[in-house]
Amino acid sequence: MSHTEPTNANYYAALSNPKKVDSFNTISKFVNESSDIMYIFAKRGVQFLTQKHADKWGKKAAEEHPERMALIKKATPLKRNGQPEDIADVIRFLISDDARLITGTNILLDGGVINNIKKANQS
Repeated sequence: MSHTEPTNANYYAALSNPKKVDSFNTISKFVNESSDIMYIFAKRGVQFLTQKHADKWGKKAAEEHPERMALIKKATPLKRNGQPEDIADVIRFLISDDARLITGTNILLDGGVINNIKKANQS
């Protein structure tokens, strides 16, 4: 549901900056003691923070863990990192009539690395 919940300027800033002094009080006004709504807001907050800091965290991960990043690249069947164009091509397909039967699913765009990591962990 957090993906479908429309953004509301009244709580967007609080979810995007959870450490801000009044963030909790701002969010509480919308939650109305509902655990379902709180769950949606928690997920939305994580999404906002992830989007907000993706570049910084990605760069930091690459700088702090070059060996791990090299292992991930090595575990990828194509032996390369994904590029924005790789994602754009899938989006282009998904918004076309060719994808008319695709619904209610996630598409993992990782170059096969997750499958290879799972296989390696089973060994």
